[in-house]
Amino acid sequence: MIRKFEKNDIHAVMQIWINENIKAHSFISRKYWEENVCFVEEALPKAEIYVYVIENKIAGFIGLDHEHIEGVFVDTNYQGHGIGGFLLEKAKEHRHRLT
Repeated sequence: MIRKFEKNDIHAVMQIWINENIKAHSFISRKYWEENVCFVEEALPKAEIYVYVIENKIAGFIGLDHEHIEGVFVDTNYQGHGIGGFLLEKAKEHRHRLT
């Protein structure tokens, strides 16, 4: 199920954000991501975010700023199941273009 981000989703979304950034960007110091947690945690609720939920657990999310995709993140345990694609399709629903 895909739904809009709610304030109480912040912890789960941030956990995915930091885990997947560290994993995907091994060439960047872990400290960099840890130092940016507060900034991202403040910025996320200002963006348009959709979360993908499986059995009451957030498995991934997409962040949008108008027609721009800020990021698509899927928890390692749920990768390879099309969740990123489903989130992209959700983002396309009311937009003529995405960057």
